[in-house]
Amino acid sequence: MRNLGSARLVLCSTSTLKLSLLRSFLIRKQGDSKKIQRNSPFHQKDYMMATNGFATATFVDTCEDAFYFEVGETDKCLDSDAFGKTDNCCQCWIQSNNNKFLMLSDDGQFQAQNLNIRQQQRESGCKFHFQFYNKNPSEKPGKAVILYSNKDGKNMVVSCSNMHQVCPVEMQDLPGHIEENSNKAIFYRVNVTSTSGRYLFESSLYPDHYLGLETDESNPFLEKLVLRQKSRDEVDESTQLLVLTI
Repeated sequence: MRNLGSARLVLCSTSTLKLSLLRSFLIRKQGDSKKIQRNSPFHQKDYMMATNGFATATFVDTCEDAFYFEVGETDKCLDSDAFGKTDNCCQCWIQSNNNKFLMLSDDGQFQAQNLNIRQQQRESGCKFHFQFYNKNPSEKPGKAVILYSNKDGKNMVVSCSNMHQVCPVEMQDLPGHIEENSNKAIFYRVNVTSTSGRYLFESSLYPDHYLGLETDESNPFLEKLVLRQKSRDEVDESTQLLVLTI
């Protein structure tokens, strides 16, 4: 609530109410119900509103003891709870410390296994697309990214489940705008400064949880993609993934 001379601007500041649904804001005067004159400083003046986004409000008219304002479009570029898709996209191989290549297996699991050069070129499931997103403002180090592999014509996205596990989720069209502060498919790619080409991938949904490769108990020749919890300063080589641009 902000005092403006003899008037008071009443703002709606609930996080559950979307600014795009609002059609007017209301100023109620302290005292009598005298109408604002056209030469008043309130006439046709824009005011910045403090919400989860930013918009301007333009004075429209008065009715009895109320001043009505029309709300402009929310500036999504300034929205603090959103990811915006960029034009930055690349295709890569992802390799573990044991030189195994991550791939989407025929049974629909993200696993790492030994592949020769011919298999790397032939297997579409071992080629991962990195789609980068902007975050305003960026609260985390690194770049926001969605990882996915295309197998049999389907985009299978690396995604976190409610059980803190990693699973493939079909997402044929990647979202252009994500109006959330975190998402099960968004990771922050952070460079491991001591080693060139190696990165950490921190879950935006589960802070301090990173993509990692560990031995599959059912098959020691395979490694499975998991979420591993660690502090930011803790060294866990299983979470340091080598990214090779194709």
